Amino acid sequence: MQRSLISPVAVEMAITEPHDGGTLCLTPLCSACRANSSGTAALHRFLLSGLQERLGSKREAAILALLTARSIEDAARTANVPPRTLHRWILEPEFDAAYRKARRAAFSQSTARLQQATSAAVSTLLKIMVDAGAPPSVRVRAADSVLDHAKQAIEIEDVEVRVAALEQAAKLSGQDR
Repeated sequence: MQRSLISPVAVEMAITEPHDGGTLCLTPLCSACRANSSGTAALHRFLLSGLQERLGSKREAAILALLTARSIEDAARTANVPPRTLHRWILEPEFDAAYRKARRAAFSQSTARLQQATSAAVSTLLKIMVDAGAPPSVRVRAADSVLDHAKQAIEIEDVEVRVAALEQAAKLSGQDR
């Protein structure tokens, strides 16, 4: 079976935007997802792959509702379960693990989208920094931001090198035993 790639835009749409008659989709079986073999349907299959068999469709819907709602009470209302039940489910290790997995998947897609936008952000900063028509305070702020981010990038690279060296030393030390 071929797995479809899920774009960050599809993730954002599936989690935040209506696509079934103006309502948020909270289950992989909504009419819009049944009619669509990619995009939002693929996202739902990705986020909750295998959960329905283990948790059941109500709990699956509750997890998706938790990803989109402002509160547990709103999520419970959306998933059509009592708030007390949803609170109880959240305390169950299997439900909690599934919810955390779905949150990580959604967050990972959002992070990927931010990373895709970094090139445009850097271009914007550099254009403002060299724009003679921009106010001096704005140009200085853009230059300061570029320098600050460049410094942070170097520091992160240094830490990565140090961590890699420590991991290698730990690995070699473990082999000596």
